[in-house]
Amino acid sequence: MKKYFNKTNLVQTIFLTGKLAFLGFLMFQVGNTFAQPSRIAIVNLADSNLIYKHVGFTGFKDKADTFDCQLNCKKYIDQELNRILSSRYTVSFISVPESVLSPNGSIYNSLNSNSETRSWITNAKDLYDFIIFVETGQQDDLMDTKKQKIRSCGLYSRGNPSKSWVAIFCTTSFTAIRPSNLEAVDYDFAAMDYVMPITDYQFSRQNLLIDTDMLPLIRTDLIKLIDYKLEYFLTNSFLMPNADFDKIKSEKKE
Repeated sequence: MKKYFNKTNLVQTIFLTGKLAFLGFLMFQVGNTFAQPSRIAIVNLADSNLIYKHVGFTGFKDKADTFDCQLNCKKYIDQELNRILSSRYTVSFISVPESVLSPNGSIYNSLNSNSETRSWITNAKDLYDFIIFVETGQQDDLMDTKKQKIRSCGLYSRGNPSKSWVAIFCTTSFTAIRPSNLEAVDYDFAAMDYVMPITDYQFSRQNLLIDTDMLPLIRTDLIKLIDYKLEYFLTNSFLMPNADFDKIKSEKKE
């Protein structure tokens, strides 16, 4: 009886040890599978100009011009990407040769059509886990019957001053690519808003198409729209978990 008891204990001990070892192996594999990459490069190709676009009705022609509201959107995006991502990754800002970029095309199109683009990104696989391309982009003007395009960041209005519909817009696009396999991260870019109405905007009595007194409001709302786009991109691409992003968001200084 005593001999049988010792043999049983030995078998149970071996079984338990093997089970713990197997569980440890599984945990190691799961940890490796879900480990976050540590190195991200950012290539910012966006335009820094702010564009004012007006789609006019009778007596007021279409107009497009640049303006200044003390905001460099390109620098602001760099600043925020670095602030947010550096809490989780090693962040580097890099440039690319002109041959890597297709004329009048996005990095996504270049990835499919330009062998130099694929080669350049692949050569960076030992340096970075992801490369984020920030581009100006363009969107269809869904409210314009002339089917014009909206491009860059800025102010948009339609109709006659004092009765016009006014909004800020930002067509900046974000593309994250894995150099290890040349895959672009899918985050449903098409569902991202790029226009936000300004409810408190007021035109001047002179019926100016852009009122300088409204520049601080334009700046504030542009920052809100860019912040929204950054949050949408980073959380829907899973580069930043929602909980981590919310914590960093709460710590932002105005």
